Amino acid sequence: MQEHDAVERTAGLMVGLAWRIIVIAVFIFCLMQGIRYCYSYGHTLLYEQAMEAEPGHDVEFTIEKGESTDQIAENLVELGLIRSKDSFKFQAKLFEATFYHGTYTLNTSMTIEKILGLLKEEGKKNMELEAKNLISETTAAAETTEDSSDVGTGNEG
Repeated sequence: MQEHDAVERTAGLMVGLAWRIIVIAVFIFCLMQGIRYCYSYGHTLLYEQAMEAEPGHDVEFTIEKGESTDQIAENLVELGLIRSKDSFKFQAKLFEATFYHGTYTLNTSMTIEKILGLLKEEGKKNMELEAKNLISETTAAAETTEDSSDVGTGNEG
């Protein structure tokens, strides 16, 4: 009888040890998958590649007055200029981008950083030119009204 009890105890310990090893292995597997996913998501946010290799093709992109950063990102995804709207919004916030309404020529070989730079710089130039034209046409109206033509900033939620 003692031999039988000893075998049962040994078998119980082995089964318990096996379950612990299985639980630890599943935990480590899930942890590794989570780390891999987080790294991939973070890499996508900061280092997104262009949609096409050089030379790509040009796409006309229009920002309407009143569009938010979220709407701009969604339109860029629909036109095939970027893969991830989250990445665009994150980088817009990171670079403190301000967007201005207008039509822009973007290329599918541009990265998000290049797109942000072009939208920001060309938008400023367009607004300055528009302001100069308004001043030469109606100086009184330009002096009394303040033009808030910037649409969305990268600091939106």
